Amino acid sequence: RTLQDMRHIAVVHWDNLGDAIHLGPVLRELRRNVPLARIVLVSNERNSGVFFNCPYVDEVLLQAVHEVPGPGRTHGESKDSRQHVCDAARLLREEAKAHGKVDLVIGPNWLHPVFGRSYFDGLLFRSGLGDRLLRHRCSMSGPYRVDSLQHHVPRNLEILGALGASIEDDSLEMWLEPSDRAEADELLRVVPSGACLVVLAPSAGQPRREWPLARFGAVVDHLSLKQASAFILVGGEEVKAKAGFSALSGKGGVIDATGMTSLGGLGAVLARADLLISNDSGPAHVAAAVGTPVVVMSAHSRDGDPWLITSPNRY
Repeated sequence: RTLQDMRHIAVVHWDNLGDAIHLGPVLRELRRNVPLARIVLVSNERNSGVFFNCPYVDEVLLQAVHEVPGPGRTHGESKDSRQHVCDAARLLREEAKAHGKVDLVIGPNWLHPVFGRSYFDGLLFRSGLGDRLLRHRCSMSGPYRVDSLQHHVPRNLEILGALGASIEDDSLEMWLEPSDRAEADELLRVVPSGACLVVLAPSAGQPRREWPLARFGAVVDHLSLKQASAFILVGGEEVKAKAGFSALSGKGGVIDATGMTSLGGLGAVLARADLLISNDSGPAHVAAAVGTPVVVMSAHSRDGDPWLITSPNRY
């Protein structure tokens, strides 16, 4: 059977906000290749806002992947990886009971990206929950290798190519609602007319990726001298606990919106901004999805391995 023969497909994605934004092209191209299939997404529950309005999936099944974040932390510790698999298997078994056999399970961010080639075989494919489509293609035409040393978007789309999909578009998307734009309108009504709107996102999933808030403050001072600017400080409540927050949020022209936006609201704010200045974190990818220019402060050294986990080449 080919990908086009599949009528019930599950995509499993456990990663964080930025990676979830990168999943959009996969879901769009998958839907274009199998327009009649039922497509369900097993998603990290923290990304529910990303996929709430996604037109390419029939249902989103939310899974708890992380523990509750501690004070000052954006992400909680990841739960045991074996528990991830077991929890996903339970969700997919319930999906199969309600809607029939799952023909194919895809995990775009895995070393073996199509479940059935590794340990997942016993859990996700037991009792007829899925077919080993990629393994079959490998046995028929030789190994199909997905190059992991590239940006996540083309890598994920190569996984679809391995399954026989045609790829037409790699652009990012974010699906905003009128309520998201209304949220942004309310937040931005205090911004002076004609001011350059700059959004600041000083948080990150890992402390080593965080630029000091004092340096964000220096950027605010510099840009304020260049032209009339308004600055919106965004992020979760954890930002307030970081060193230098009071000094940054108290600067003239800075509007503190930390902890005040939904994910859709953040997207709508970024869509109206002239620029985002951000650590290497989720808001940078949201801005890219809505077409806003981004300056990213990367923790990766200039002479470092271009494919380490912190490298901007990957994300």
